[in-house]
Amino acid sequence: MGRIFPGWILVALTGCIPEDNVDNVVDPEVIPKGRPAAQSPRDKQRLSAVNLNESSWNIVRSPKASPERYRQALDWARQACEMNRRNANLLNTLGVAQYRIGDYQAAEKTLQQAMALRPDSDANKDSAWDRVFLAMTWQQLGKIQQAQRVLEQVRDLISLHQLERNRELQGFMREAQRLIPLRSQRNLNSDETSQTSSGQK
Repeated sequence: MGRIFPGWILVALTGCIPEDNVDNVVDPEVIPKGRPAAQSPRDKQRLSAVNLNESSWNIVRSPKASPERYRQALDWARQACEMNRRNANLLNTLGVAQYRIGDYQAAEKTLQQAMALRPDSDANKDSAWDRVFLAMTWQQLGKIQQAQRVLEQVRDLISLHQLERNRELQGFMREAQRLIPLRSQRNLNSDETSQTSSGQK
């Protein structure tokens, strides 16, 4: 005979089940605490990079922070990347911080570096965060067709990985769509014709 749980236990257990795609909100005024204690200098470096990155990200994820806050976030992101130069997520945060302060050329380079470090970048779920800001960066640099193409790649990744419920990414998409004009049917047809011609011998 199966074990029957009292109703209050079921309610308590249900409350422990994490909700899908809920944003991890960090207090933007402080470096997050409560991290595991570092056991070695290398652990201290890793944990410091994570803390700096989270504090920076909590600022740059918003398009409405003050210039002073963005500069502070950029400083934190740079420090995190100095501790670990081959971490795609840290580079993503740095690229977004560079975008927020208007250093678009630096953001372009950094975001591309982040993408290059991700395995199977074209299908990598996390590269959607790189690409959506790369699209906005290219738009700001006047590379409109490139911006439109990479934004379509983000849409494909959202569909592929079922990210429609990810509030953070959907917020970035709305920000990008306000900035980047939709590709006209004429542009789409032109691209198709160009691809067909390049495939012919």
